[in-house]
Amino acid sequence: MAKKKKRRPGRSNARPQLSPRLAADLQEVEGLVRRKRLAEAEDRIAELERRHPHNVFVLRMALLVAVTSGDTHKHQSTCEKLLRLQPNDLALHLILAASYFRNRRIGLALCTFRNFLERWPDQPEAARVRDTLAALEPDFRRHLASIGLGGEHDLRLGALHDQTREALETGKYADARRFAGQILKEKPNFTPALNNTAEAFFHEANFDQAIATTQQVLAIDPTNVHALCNLPRHLLLSGKTAEAREAEAVMRRTPPSYPGGWAKVAETLSCLGDDAGVLEAYRNAPKSDELAPEEGAFLEHLAGVACYRQGREAEARRHWETALRRATGFSLARNHLADLQKPIGQRHAAWVVDFASWVPDRLIHDLSSRLTAAGPKASLESMRRVMRRYVEDWPMVEALVPVMLDRGDAPAREWAVHVASLADTPRLREALCDFVRGQRGPDDVRFHAALALCKAGVIPTGKMRFFSQGEWTEVLLLGYEVTDEPTRIHSPEVEGLASDASEALQAGDSKRAEQLLQQALVMEPNAPDLMNNLAMAWLTQGRKEEAYTLLDQVHERFPGYWFGIVFAASRLVNENRLAEAEAKLQPLLETRRMHTTELAALAQVQIQLLLAKGDRQSAEEWVKMWESVAPDHPQLPEWRRRARAAGRPGWRRW
Repeated sequence: MAKKKKRRPGRSNARPQLSPRLAADLQEVEGLVRRKRLAEAEDRIAELERRHPHNVFVLRMALLVAVTSGDTHKHQSTCEKLLRLQPNDLALHLILAASYFRNRRIGLALCTFRNFLERWPDQPEAARVRDTLAALEPDFRRHLASIGLGGEHDLRLGALHDQTREALETGKYADARRFAGQILKEKPNFTPALNNTAEAFFHEANFDQAIATTQQVLAIDPTNVHALCNLPRHLLLSGKTAEAREAEAVMRRTPPSYPGGWAKVAETLSCLGDDAGVLEAYRNAPKSDELAPEEGAFLEHLAGVACYRQGREAEARRHWETALRRATGFSLARNHLADLQKPIGQRHAAWVVDFASWVPDRLIHDLSSRLTAAGPKASLESMRRVMRRYVEDWPMVEALVPVMLDRGDAPAREWAVHVASLADTPRLREALCDFVRGQRGPDDVRFHAALALCKAGVIPTGKMRFFSQGEWTEVLLLGYEVTDEPTRIHSPEVEGLASDASEALQAGDSKRAEQLLQQALVMEPNAPDLMNNLAMAWLTQGRKEEAYTLLDQVHERFPGYWFGIVFAASRLVNENRLAEAEAKLQPLLETRRMHTTELAALAQVQIQLLLAKGDRQSAEEWVKMWESVAPDHPQLPEWRRRARAAGRPGWRRW
């Protein structure tokens, strides 16, 4: 009987599936990696991971993307997922240990190596693992003893400390507190575990516990850099501004006792908006080779943020480029450099940290739940009540909003504008006014916020000084309340005919539109909107004389009809009777509430009039306002083109 061949340990227990479609998808990702299109590769593999979260082929491709892009944290988390699916793959154990080392999770790395030796002591790789442990363990044990984790179970406690930090960085806050709690049972005065617990409390929106735990650290060690830096930030973002300033003063009087502490100081000063202080901390920090790669990269990023906010874009760019050289997968620097490629009026730069690092998840989920409960058809006043109650229940929101508007990223500003516009408390109104009159954030975000304030009567209508495209200019604000609620002015039968006719006109079928409108007019011969649309059908057919005659009749018989006024004003502009056109439109401009179709018609004739007067800037502001209300209107691109082309060679008035 033939002997069974021994199988080398390390083969997978999982039975992965690779369909032809998935194989093609993975080949696509591999091709993107080969062509160095790493951002596309990351997006594509992330999509595949969402669709196939437990497929080892997908995860191994994600590992390749992470290695190529230099994203060490993604590499580590992917290794951990793979190892759960393939626990007998000895090579994966070694790859994961190496990944832990790259991410400075030394305790986890050494425990992973020890686990390897327990399972595979006789494998060829075991000798190299023993040499690594012999070389690294003594120094690491001395380090653990120096920070208060020495003793019989030092490596286990060191691994727990790594797991705590990892859980914090990945948003698993309950796990972070659990891991830290296990350490504190044995080492109750271990301040790093207390600091991590405080940070977890903060991200769970348990602000009082976060502050109390941080103060507990300072009672044990008054010079603890992390606690000194966390306390003013926790106080500020929980709405206790005066106390935050006092804590900041204490922090400034206590310089860090270790190199990486300067990055922590700079982060706190950046959160407080002290750009000069950030750059001072950057100058006081030791040489880059004394900092861990991530610490050095973060410090460079913060210096870049401070420089950009001071108007020194070239210096900011150099700091972000240096940050990427320090840590190639450092997303904050990479995202800022990508943002700098946009036109200046579209940039969000510079932001300190991502939205999730500022605002606890609980605050976001609570707001989402409240808005969902209100329902998609809730009135504006109902939504205002929901938002005001939200702000009452979470007082720190009023402290967070101005910070997010000034130095948050795109999601942070979107959240802040939404909250401030709807809640409309005095403090939030003031924050939104400062935002629209300032220079932070994209032009369109500030302009739309200005329109909201204008509609609420906070900012007067008319010209306003506004920072646009990198310079100060004037914009036109019109505080109209625009609705898209359907208006029923006809019988159901006529309404159906009118609706079908409108669709036919938009589809370019003017003959069918004419037939439908003629049928409708038989039933309702005195309807100005039906007569107006019939004239539009005739114009499309080239029957201008008949159309103009009918439109004149509409305006004469129904002088208050909106679209009749608009058409009459348009004809006056074409005849260069601009003052008469302005007078004709004035009553419409004074209307505070209008339908989206009425605004679109008014916007078109206003742009036409302003271009005829040579006021291109005001014409472009009308385009912006129209776009903010009806961005998908089919006529908008043409009028945007006309406004931009005004005054250029070959331009003519319409």
